[in-house]
Amino acid sequence: MSGSSPPRFSLSQALRSSLHLVRRLLEEIGHDDLAGVAAQMTYYFMLALLPLMILSVAFLQALPWEVDIRALSPEFLSAFSPEAAEKISQGVRSFLADRPSGGVVLWILPVLWAASRATGGARKGLNRVFRCRPQRNVVVLRLADLGLTVAALLLVLLSNALLVGGRELGQWLVAAFHLPHAFMGFWALLRWPVAFASMVGILMLAYRVLPSRRTAWRHLLLGAVPAVVGWILLSSVFRLWVKLLGGFDKLYGGMATFFVLMFLLWLISLVMLLGGEIAARSAERSERRRQAAAAAPEPAPPIQ
Repeated sequence: MSGSSPPRFSLSQALRSSLHLVRRLLEEIGHDDLAGVAAQMTYYFMLALLPLMILSVAFLQALPWEVDIRALSPEFLSAFSPEAAEKISQGVRSFLADRPSGGVVLWILPVLWAASRATGGARKGLNRVFRCRPQRNVVVLRLADLGLTVAALLLVLLSNALLVGGRELGQWLVAAFHLPHAFMGFWALLRWPVAFASMVGILMLAYRVLPSRRTAWRHLLLGAVPAVVGWILLSSVFRLWVKLLGGFDKLYGGMATFFVLMFLLWLISLVMLLGGEIAARSAERSERRRQAAAAAPEPAPPIQ
């Protein structure tokens, strides 16, 4: 039987390609100073954390279905250590117990300011990651940071509503649209993928809008999915680590909660930037392959 056979998949080639990508990522992490950029992002994320929690609780209270705010902490703060979760929960409960007039509206301003500054830090890091020069129009940059911050906050609030008040939302949908009770089982499975997709969407939007260079969505998805999975694994491992090797209050005293929060937020910021590295390197490799294919000589016509 004549004719050339199609190329076979080589496991060794795939392994070498994966190892090369990992080695390249490790080199780029040090070159782009992602740890330093993540520290800058952490500072502003820390400032925005408590106002964001208060806005999230106020958002849940404004929904058309009832959510037990007193049972909020175990689910909503499960990513944090027990000490940090208790401190944040105390601040939220104190605000709800003695809410000042117009308090929620006033909390929007510090959230937008701090989160937009963190977005600016992410822009700086992602411009390094994607090898592009930052834009010089400061007004346009600030407006873009603010717009992305608002969009991200809306997606975060949506994710929180699904994760924390998902059961109550399902009951409200059953009552409002006269759905069968079997819908609750389907809804219990559906809300987790929707929340996961919302977090992936936040990162893809950040990777698309923040750098000055536009990248194809398929490469952004390739970076966003590992980053979200990394966030989930990181939260679980970090919580287990704090549980097994706790005692931060004995080592750091009153600074224990602050230290734990800063360290966790730094890791979260670093994972976000690592997802950008994966997307950028994937786009670069795809571009090199395209250029190599374009530069390859065309095969000679067969001899008659």
